[in-house]
Amino acid sequence: MKRKIAKIGPSTLMVSLPSKWVKDHGLNKGDEIELKQEKNQIILTTHKKVQATKTTIDVSNLPSSLIWHYLKSTYRQGTDEIKVFFKNEQIKELKTNQILKTRELIQIISDQLIGMEIIKEEKNYCILKEISEIKEKEFENILNRIFISLINLIETSLEAIKNKDKQTIENIFRFTDKNINKFSDFCMRILNKTQHKNSNSYYLIVAYLEEIGDNFIRINQSIYKNFNKEAIEKYREMGKVLKLLYKTYYNFNKESLLGFYEKRDQIRKKLTKKDPPIILMRIILNLMIEIINAKITINEQEASS
Repeated sequence: MKRKIAKIGPSTLMVSLPSKWVKDHGLNKGDEIELKQEKNQIILTTHKKVQATKTTIDVSNLPSSLIWHYLKSTYRQGTDEIKVFFKNEQIKELKTNQILKTRELIQIISDQLIGMEIIKEEKNYCILKEISEIKEKEFENILNRIFISLINLIETSLEAIKNKDKQTIENIFRFTDKNINKFSDFCMRILNKTQHKNSNSYYLIVAYLEEIGDNFIRINQSIYKNFNKEAIEKYREMGKVLKLLYKTYYNFNKESLLGFYEKRDQIRKKLTKKDPPIILMRIILNLMIEIINAKITINEQEASS
């Protein structure tokens, strides 16, 4: 976004504020904003809250998977109030042919959306509303929890596979995977609502971590169904690479970066077979590199500001 400098009087220079930003924050003549200088940047801040956003989505006759998609996408965008309209009281789950009540499905989805609650229910619609204010500083805490959840996922699943513990494998899918998805959705919501610095790069990091989690779940299911000691050992090595990624991300320097790449290359050379879990491991390694690339971009932008 560019602005031309205008001259007011003999020595005063002036630029206009973006109209959307002014409108979103309800700014008027005489209101105060804070100005902070950082090298070649000037940062303007207002303590006025952004006006609440509302939207209505119609999920009539949609399968449950699409209802999940619409609600999660709207939530991620940072919408404060969502009115969910539906004509049919029941929904057929395509994968299982199970019949679900529409209201119950919306409640299940709402439970996965951090900070949102159903505040009103009528015959053909529900209203979900944000009940707690999002703070930008929450982003780093939740992002860290995603990393920790992924590390725990591998350690717990390896123990469960070793002990042929079917219940724990199922619980990983039911709870751990859902928590990772929930944290990822919340991080994306924070980025969209707070205009977080370097939000594009952070958004990619969150998306890649979520995809890594999904692929780890697929590996668990594949290895548990077709017990393979070689695949399990490589999966264990993937856990070590993930820990190095975590260490590198939060202690980003030349030494940690070289250590990560060395370990990543070692395991990649071993992933030669075309078995489903091996293919998924190669995909995960590529996603890890994308996370490193996004982190490099963030560091470069912060260094130049």
